[in-house]
Amino acid sequence: MVWRLLSNVWFSIIINGSSHGFFKSTRGLRQGDPLSPALFIIGAEVMSRDDVLIFANGSSSSLKDIMQVLERVVVVGGFHACQVEVRVTDSAIWRRMLNVSRQVELSMLWLVHDGSCHFWYDNWLGTGALFLLVSVVPNLSFRTFIVTGHWDVSLLSHTFPVEIVSSILQLPVPHGGYADEVVWTPSLSGTFTLASAFQEVWQAHNSSMVLAKASEESIEHVFSSGRIVLEVWNYFGGLCGLSCQVVPLLARIVAWWLRVQDSAIQRLICLVLPSIACWHIWKARNKAIFEGVRIRSDVICQAVFSEIRSIVEIQFKQSPGARAFCQLYDWSCSPVGGYDLKVVRWEANEVGRLVLNTDGCSKGNPGVGGGGGVLRDSIGLPLFAFSAFLGDITCLHAEARALLIGLQIWNSPPAYSMSVAYSTRSAADPVRFSHCYREANKVADALANVGIIHPEQQVKVYECFHMLPRQARGEVRLDRIGMPSVRKVRQM
Repeated sequence: MVWRLLSNVWFSIIINGSSHGFFKSTRGLRQGDPLSPALFIIGAEVMSRDDVLIFANGSSSSLKDIMQVLERVVVVGGFHACQVEVRVTDSAIWRRMLNVSRQVELSMLWLVHDGSCHFWYDNWLGTGALFLLVSVVPNLSFRTFIVTGHWDVSLLSHTFPVEIVSSILQLPVPHGGYADEVVWTPSLSGTFTLASAFQEVWQAHNSSMVLAKASEESIEHVFSSGRIVLEVWNYFGGLCGLSCQVVPLLARIVAWWLRVQDSAIQRLICLVLPSIACWHIWKARNKAIFEGVRIRSDVICQAVFSEIRSIVEIQFKQSPGARAFCQLYDWSCSPVGGYDLKVVRWEANEVGRLVLNTDGCSKGNPGVGGGGGVLRDSIGLPLFAFSAFLGDITCLHAEARALLIGLQIWNSPPAYSMSVAYSTRSAADPVRFSHCYREANKVADALANVGIIHPEQQVKVYECFHMLPRQARGEVRLDRIGMPSVRKVRQM
């Protein structure tokens, strides 16, 4: 619109009552041009929004120009930038920016000498700006409350609560002489530094708004020892018969996993509950920090119960109809015929022995197949791994080929002996060969699936951990920390 108003203007000159010539304007505005009010409307519309972002190049002159524009907007609009309030419809980013702004303002302490700082919107009391504590009376300033070089106690008492009056009277009366100065309280010198500002904002960011009042977050505090977290663990632990005392997170999780239960459903509940509880606690923490939503422990407990109920329904194909966790846990005492649940994890051998895990797969059986394997030491560190493209093949043939390839690549030092684990049963020597469930053989399974996608390279060898595909690296890490899986097995 602005460009059209400037570029599409033509003029004629009236001489002796007659129009002469017709030429285009190159600069300036004609009399009565609608551009001026249009620019005013555009500026007023933009500057009246609460979520306007103004970008600058960072130079001192640019920042000063922006400050002058904002000061003029404040004068014309009759409001102050500090009066922006957080609304429910505001974005999380905007709310975060306002919170950071308030945090920085609290770190700026004004030392009043001539009263040039703002009486209502600057932090000269040390406890925050006055507009945060009382309603603003625009025509009142420092000069209003000073009479013959002393604070006007009567007017102060009439305007402010007792505690604010007491704080004001403890400060010296502005006497003039030189301008007010601002002190940056996070630094010892009182001078602003970017490092101290970042540290100040980061500490406020790390204060858990749900799980603590002002303490710095830690893994243990967020997931195990925080007040609301303890209420969550105590609720489920009390119903399932677990101790409710404050313990480290790892010990708490292991206690749930090793809890002896009477039914398969209860065993499943105790296995999945720690992970689901930590997930919903983490979501509650993030909602509090990034959205300002304070979550109650009963809300977290209800979310955990709903997810566990869904898992039970899917796993056992039964609908318990429970509306509370206590009902679900009592219902789980009833037997579920035919199947049981077993905790499965990869286990290392004794010191001095290597373990070769191999696996094969076939997409279609027969179909395009692949093989994979990994040789690990007694603490679970891979010494080498491989993935192989096997062409059209059956599942059984693929697993045998994968075992053969692994043995061919393997070159064990004399000081070590080796045991071999693979995912199908074999009639070979049980001392040297053993079967393992797929859940305990996830690294080899992942490598077998990788083998299918590189037909141009029959066998790909990974000589160190960092060369492994991403999924295989993740499974190695989980195996090393003993992360269990749950396998559904038929009752004998």
